[in-house]
Amino acid sequence: MMKRRILLTALAALVILGAGAASFSGERAIVPDMNFVGDPIDLSLVKAVEIMQTTGSRAEAAALNKAADEAVARGYKESAKSISDFLNAIKGASISVSSAAEESGMTETNEKIMKMRRDFAKEQVASNYQAELNEIEAMTVQVYYGVLRRRKTSRSQRTTCRIKKRFMITP
Repeated sequence: MMKRRILLTALAALVILGAGAASFSGERAIVPDMNFVGDPIDLSLVKAVEIMQTTGSRAEAAALNKAADEAVARGYKESAKSISDFLNAIKGASISVSSAAEESGMTETNEKIMKMRRDFAKEQVASNYQAELNEIEAMTVQVYYGVLRRRKTSRSQRTTCRIKKRFMITP
């Protein structure tokens, strides 16, 4: 549990640092008055989702989380194997050895639990990764349509301004 918290904290720091680095790099620049400099880019929603799911800090975080989930599954597999190996090694041993093994958690029940955890973790790797990709897609769709809505509003306001200027009566 502690390893997972450390990993998540490290991933959060990576996302924050990655976002900062991305905002200060690249050829496109934003000047203080929020006028974009450079050639406009036509970007479809499908292309935007594809870019967001394959590059950037969120995509990297999703890949790292997938690798972490796979590592957790491998850890459960190794734990189950070590318990199994130990139980096989002490078969036919004295009661005191069996009692010591049981007290330390080396039981068939714990072996079964580790195997169930391993199986569950392996099953969830793909689902968790897909959930993160879906979250990235949902966020991208929201931002994409937000930008389009703001662009339409901006055009409408400029048109309204031109109309008001045209009909404005000057003394």
